[in-house]
Amino acid sequence: EEYLLYYNDFNSAASLEDITKVSSSGSADYKLEDGKLVLEASGAEGDSVRVLLPSWLSAFGDYTITSNTTITAKANESRWMSIMYRVQNNNSPYYHLCLRANASSSNGVELACYNAASQWEYQTKTSYTEDFDPDKLYRVVLKASGDDADIYINGSLVGGGYGIDSYRTGS
Repeated sequence: EEYLLYYNDFNSAASLEDITKVSSSGSADYKLEDGKLVLEASGAEGDSVRVLLPSWLSAFGDYTITSNTTITAKANESRWMSIMYRVQNNNSPYYHLCLRANASSSNGVELACYNAASQWEYQTKTSYTEDFDPDKLYRVVLKASGDDADIYINGSLVGGGYGIDSYRTGS
């Protein structure tokens, strides 16, 4: 059975009440702008910001995350944004779907684990059909089911069946 666990339209300051910033560097931060959650981390090469949705979502093991997103500004073409999932301890370790501004490159779309030893383990690296256009929204869908993850961009399967079980603890 499928049902909606969480939805946020980001239309008011109250929309940020259940968003938690777990880290940021440099001048990076997040804000609401024209009904969008904007993560601003393009000031310098190492700027980053990580935010989490409500922690109660971790009680659900299999789910689909859908985001309408783009990358509007970047320090360089290989910069990226990601969708974190299977987040442990409300911070790390976690898995993430990495989407690079130059998504058509061989590592433009990645699934990786930031493990308990604070190291990256890559499950897959692949490409999308085009680079992210800052004037265009992309519908990104991540389906996490059991020990697998499928990636869709604008309805097209970009990669699927990738094993994600290197540290999974059940959430």
